[in-house]
Amino acid sequence: MNREKVIARNNPRKQELDFLSPFTVGNGRLAYTADATGMQTLYEEQAEAGFPLLTMADWAWHMTPAANGGTYELERDLVMTEYAHQRKGKVRYAVEKQPGNEEVYDWLRENPHRYNLIRIGLYYKNERIRAEQITGIWQSLDLYTGILISNFELCINDELTNGLRTDLQEQRTPESIPVQIRTLCHQEQDVLAFEIRSALCRTGDLQVALQLPYASPDMTGSNWEAEERHETKAWLKDEHTFRLVHTMDESRVGISVCSESVCTLKKGTSEQRIASISDSQNGVLVFEQLGKHSYVCRLTGGECFAFSVGLEPDNTVTKEEGVKYENEELALQMLAGKNDEKELFTVDIPDFAACEQSSICKWKQFWQQGGMISFEHSTDPRAQELERRIILSLYVSAINSCNHMPPQETGLTVNSWYGKSHLEMYLWHLAYLPLWGRSDLLKKSLGWFRQILPKAVKNAKRNDYQGAKWPKMVGPEGVDCPSVIATLLVWQQPHLIYMLELLYQTDGGQEVLREYWDLVRESAEYMVDFAEFNPEKQVYELVAPLIPAQESHHPEDTKNPVYEVEYWRFGLLLAIEWAKRLDEPYPAKWQEVAEHMAMPVLQDGVYLAHEQCTTTYAEYAKDHPSMVAALGLLPGERIEPQVMRKTLQKIYETWDFQSMWGWDFAMLAMTETRLGNPAGAVDILLYDTEKNRYMSNGHNLQASRSDLPLYLPGNGSLLLAIPMMAVGYPGCDRARPGFPDDGTWQVEVEGIHPFAY
Repeated sequence: MNREKVIARNNPRKQELDFLSPFTVGNGRLAYTADATGMQTLYEEQAEAGFPLLTMADWAWHMTPAANGGTYELERDLVMTEYAHQRKGKVRYAVEKQPGNEEVYDWLRENPHRYNLIRIGLYYKNERIRAEQITGIWQSLDLYTGILISNFELCINDELTNGLRTDLQEQRTPESIPVQIRTLCHQEQDVLAFEIRSALCRTGDLQVALQLPYASPDMTGSNWEAEERHETKAWLKDEHTFRLVHTMDESRVGISVCSESVCTLKKGTSEQRIASISDSQNGVLVFEQLGKHSYVCRLTGGECFAFSVGLEPDNTVTKEEGVKYENEELALQMLAGKNDEKELFTVDIPDFAACEQSSICKWKQFWQQGGMISFEHSTDPRAQELERRIILSLYVSAINSCNHMPPQETGLTVNSWYGKSHLEMYLWHLAYLPLWGRSDLLKKSLGWFRQILPKAVKNAKRNDYQGAKWPKMVGPEGVDCPSVIATLLVWQQPHLIYMLELLYQTDGGQEVLREYWDLVRESAEYMVDFAEFNPEKQVYELVAPLIPAQESHHPEDTKNPVYEVEYWRFGLLLAIEWAKRLDEPYPAKWQEVAEHMAMPVLQDGVYLAHEQCTTTYAEYAKDHPSMVAALGLLPGERIEPQVMRKTLQKIYETWDFQSMWGWDFAMLAMTETRLGNPAGAVDILLYDTEKNRYMSNGHNLQASRSDLPLYLPGNGSLLLAIPMMAVGYPGCDRARPGFPDDGTWQVEVEGIHPFAY
């Protein structure tokens, strides 16, 4: 397979302003989302359209000081909601907002939060550029190199344009000046790089603005009105490096702007230089303060200038001796031109050429390794669209989701739910990775679960359960957020076992078993203790209070949801298998609970959402039809295929498809595949509805949700379904069980493993 050719034909392009489909460059830790100019020039227009532009890093979190002058803690400060429980009498969860405790509840939900590190966009003569000034757009994201190329014309009304148009085509209006920008990200350091070419650079009228907001938990991650709540200090490190330290409460970031041009810093009427302007062969880059937290830089003496912007978290901002920098006076001395030799930053920032080389090499390596698929010779008219969605999903997942902790549902692009990770989505985000030969990317975030394991154990002990209860909505500290849904959700509990078995099956070896056995063991211990024995039926049950994957159910009424009881059994059997492989002892109760889990409940020949939901296909025919995951995502050893076929048909007849989410369609496609209906699998995978649309940038837009201009669980679920559909699963009797064998689908696969279950 010519992989470069496959990637190239799916490069996203645009020739007009499209505010709902901006392109992003990144490296998995740092991401920069750009508009049609290749920068964050049209920031206001993007925000108004509902897709703000952010620069985000997986290490960039902020905590707003609480009203008590410090912070609040879940166990110490929050009033819990109590529920009756048949064995324990009472259990306590952080669910309802209690009178008098509103401040604590809201603060814990919003803190810590991710935030926008910096806005980097174009200005013209110290003024922002507006959307109506941008014409002649031709923009392309070269996926194979990770480089965003943006060509456009900047419309200005300026006498200077007459002297700049000597080489322009006659049909251009006198006010239109061409601009080309290349945007990329270093793949091993958190450094962005830009190259700007335009005749407007020669005069210094085209400028780059650097603007630093105060953090916000909202979708924009930015509070531009709180100028007095943060500090920005600036100085020249050397003749080619301009530096900023941005401090907000306990959060601090170091920012370096590096260029081959000689840098000068203008402040009021004074100008700081470290080298003679006459020494510069690449023009002069002048930095000038516009506001308390904003600077513009302009090049004079050339029509092209390249620069890189490095971002470093607080722990790399150090004194010369390596001690954490706390003395603000040192930065003031820098600004005054004193002690310029002092180093505040520990990492050297690579220039544009080095960043470009890193991007080209690492993205080529990414695409040449791991799994790949091609539908080039298919005649089904939907084949190219499916290939496009897959390739772009691989890209957006790599830059947004493969971090050092589980991603938020919108990755490093915008904030959703205050930037918190939702651990029930961890499976949909990243379970595909081992099957696509990319286990190394999954391992990045698995270590985080070991870091928070003591807190997960504490989470279980709050209600006297054994093992570790994995939270739902968390920041990097791993503590559950109060929520009317989050703390009662249970289907995230077996995820680690499920995903670690995929890792073992594809990456193999005792090393995987030994490294992650503690996570499997503690997950299983909680699952066993959480299940309640029913002496009348002689089964173990999942009982109230709980909320299933279909979140529209009341926690007090929910009992034995079909997907969850099957998942509980499956997860425990996998945990037992891990213990046997390692020759580790395990409690006999593991086997007892697994073998005696309540059966999935059915009524009138179809599966219900849960045992007490007799109105599943009337009152509750909305949100996630998660009962189908019991035979699809899971092998469904206790599921009757004929009943599941009728269940699918009932869903298609009654369900509100507008209320479904991006991952539901891949989930349904996996069920259709296991039931031997490949045509139905393709139909539902590509079903045309508002939450199953993929924008030109590959984002799975959730159109009815203004807070979700992208939805990465949709991308990840698509990538999880493809191995089952295109390569198969244990026991299937067709090579491509998820695609019709009528000749219209020609599926070429490299390096993708069969589904393990």
